[in-house]
Amino acid sequence: MVRSPLALYLAAAVALLVGVIVTREPVQPVVSVLSVLFGTTVFTVSVARRRPQPLSAWWLVAASAWSLIAVAFAMTAVYRFEEDVNITAAVPALLLAVPYPVLAVGLARLARANARAARIDTFDATMVALACFLLLWVFAIQDRFVVGPGLAGAIVVLPASGLVVFALAVRLALSGGLRDPAVALLILVVALLLTVTLGVFVLGLGSGALRGNEMTTVLWSAYGPLLGAIGLLPSFTRPRQTTDVGTSDLSTARLVLFSVIVLVPLVAWGYDAFSGQDLSPTAVAVSLAVSAGLLVMLVIRLALLARLAQRRADDLRVRTAELATAVSEQAALHDQLRFQATHDPLTGLPNRTVLTDRLTVWLERRERAAGAVLMIDLDGFKHVNDTCGHGVGDDLLVQVSRRLTTAAPEQATLARLGGDEFVMLIPGADRAAATRTADRVVDSLREPYVFDSQRVRISASVGALVISGDRAITSTELLRDVDAALYEAKKAGGDRAVVRELRR
Repeated sequence: MVRSPLALYLAAAVALLVGVIVTREPVQPVVSVLSVLFGTTVFTVSVARRRPQPLSAWWLVAASAWSLIAVAFAMTAVYRFEEDVNITAAVPALLLAVPYPVLAVGLARLARANARAARIDTFDATMVALACFLLLWVFAIQDRFVVGPGLAGAIVVLPASGLVVFALAVRLALSGGLRDPAVALLILVVALLLTVTLGVFVLGLGSGALRGNEMTTVLWSAYGPLLGAIGLLPSFTRPRQTTDVGTSDLSTARLVLFSVIVLVPLVAWGYDAFSGQDLSPTAVAVSLAVSAGLLVMLVIRLALLARLAQRRADDLRVRTAELATAVSEQAALHDQLRFQATHDPLTGLPNRTVLTDRLTVWLERRERAAGAVLMIDLDGFKHVNDTCGHGVGDDLLVQVSRRLTTAAPEQATLARLGGDEFVMLIPGADRAAATRTADRVVDSLREPYVFDSQRVRISASVGALVISGDRAITSTELLRDVDAALYEAKKAGGDRAVVRELRR
């Protein structure tokens, strides 16, 4: 059975780690160093062969790992395994901090985001780092803190560099690094490295020597194999995200994070108040300074958060207003298009399509009452167009449509079929009502029309068809029959109405 390179590697790494756990001095340090060398070598080869992006960031991670091994060998060569390294010596403390600047640059290169997201993530990561440092100071360092000759290198350089690396690892996580298995494992590796370094540092403050214990040895031995596993993960060669893929400023995770941070100073002050420890002025000053800085940063961050929320609310209002305007414009456009599709563009009256639909509905009613259909055609309209121009002809049609609207009964439907031809549907009209309406139409259209200095006279012919009973007839047949009545009026000389009745 063929196993993947990652599975074979993990099997070898576990074997080395078990060797570290079960062996004792002087074999244990040798196995531990072999475990770290094994993992670091595999990681470096993976970077060289697989060339992950951004390549420079991963090379910096590899360089920091090799510099850490070099520091371990240098300190072992100078001080030997059996001797403790005095914590008050500045050189050993400075040597332990050597890998951190290189690692910090590599982590910064991996945490790519847009400019605003980078600033916000850096700010939040700094708060998390300060909160963790405050807890570490209160619970592990301040009661062991003693100022002595040469101690400045140990108490300033090493914790400060470790704090920077921790902040950058948190920033990488906030910018979406936990979604990438390779980057997430790198964050775990950095956490192991910091735990080992801080463990040695804290133990050294208590004993006066840079000395580890069983736990720091095991964690140091696991650091190298986990680093090598990063280079064998399938996601190692995937392109890193270059946009803001982290959590939103207004996300629940960020709000919970801020809530936890604000509790850290309270926990620290409460511990100092009830522990009964006799603390030095320097230890108290450090605790108060970090707490004050942390709370000030938190206030600034919440102010930025409130400003962001207000800006997003303003943007939402603007977008809502724009959306409402767009919807209103779309509705108006829809109404306009529907009106244009169903109405005559010149007179604004319903067109043939609307008339046919209404005729069909009226004719298909099971218990239809009486009704009448009038067809109106202007006499001599072509002569007006030819002598006065089409502009006057269009104005004439508009005025005709207004007069017809005035003459039509309230329940009537008036439509323009085209040219100078109009149709009026009057539901419920009997012969007498149809005759009165037809005569009123003829009389109203006979009045002169005024266009600037011109007075135009024109008459109209009206054909009317009255329907009573339940006789079946289609709209096409109805318009054909009413057109026949109009033809009679035209044939008789025009300027009159001819009314016919269609019975069952």
